[in-house]
Amino acid sequence: MVIIMIKSKQQILDAANSAAEKCRLISSCCNDECGLGDYSSLVRRDADGREIWTDALRRAVSEHNTVVIPPRDLPYYIDGQIVLSSLTRIVAHGATIIQTPDCKLLMLRNASAADGTHKPVSGRRDCGIFIEGGRWEESRTRRGGYGSSGMFDETRSFFGVSSLFYFSNLDCLSIIGATFAHTAGFAVQVGDVSDCVFEDISFDSCYADGLHINGDTKRCLCRNISGEVGDDLVALNAYDWQNSSVNFGKIEDVWCENLDLAESSPYKAMRLET
Repeated sequence: MVIIMIKSKQQILDAANSAAEKCRLISSCCNDECGLGDYSSLVRRDADGREIWTDALRRAVSEHNTVVIPPRDLPYYIDGQIVLSSLTRIVAHGATIIQTPDCKLLMLRNASAADGTHKPVSGRRDCGIFIEGGRWEESRTRRGGYGSSGMFDETRSFFGVSSLFYFSNLDCLSIIGATFAHTAGFAVQVGDVSDCVFEDISFDSCYADGLHINGDTKRCLCRNISGEVGDDLVALNAYDWQNSSVNFGKIEDVWCENLDLAESSPYKAMRLET
């Protein structure tokens, strides 16, 4: 006998709202704050004269649990990957953070991100990563094939990851008030996560999925998501192709509200794949 439990609309909304409240409470513990400018001595210039802030941001998030990236006229260029540990908050209202053209790695991920392609993820999990504000960009002009950018590492050891941000094996994630631009792969890819909030997010000339949510995801709020993407604005892919996921399994209690896809988007859809 197979028993199927159907939840009410209110039950799903309550679960999503509980995720938002949990993230709010845990983020309040990130009270050791610094400004990224405190680490400006680590800034270097590349051959084209760009200011590269990779080392500064890496050091800042390793030494403080809240890093404020202040607004300025010039962008902050990143030429490598930034790995975030539990209880990390980045506040970037008004700032533009751009990946250099030659960087093929994803920009932000969590330390305990795990590949669940062939078996369920187990062991230590991260808890509490919070991104507030910022314009996060790749230096791309069109969609890239899987593995051409947004890779987990140089060897593409997580075969199904192709994104600017990737988070998995993580509890309590929030991305609020952020803009993503010119992403060749997914803007944000997650899986094997619980208690997530994606709110007030916009996409500017992105070329694949906006939010790409894979399996083993529980209690997720997606609210006020808008902009131009080349594929799905929000994709809920419990079982996806292996070239676009490393997390497979159930997706439970996801609430999506106020999704506004730009008319200029070539593929007008939200995807639900089970």
